[in-house]
Amino acid sequence: MKIRQQRYAIWGNNELTNNLFNDIRMFPKPKGMRWTTFYRKRADLSAMEMAYWKALSPVVDRITGVIERKTGKAAKDIGPKL
Repeated sequence: MKIRQQRYAIWGNNELTNNLFNDIRMFPKPKGMRWTTFYRKRADLSAMEMAYWKALSPVVDRITGVIERKTGKAAKDIGPKL
């Protein structure tokens, strides 16, 4: 996956950077990297991650929609009937 490769190139391989749910803005600039290089690499990575999550959101919506429909029906079945 290209996103993980870019994260590895900037921050190395560790548990925090491998988790795609962690926002890249929480990671510090690596020692020895120039600020302009860091900002450029982080901006490229941010654009790629936004495109990834935008493409993945319909899948997540479909999955959570099914769960919400099932839990809503279950909640109606156990709730008080007026």
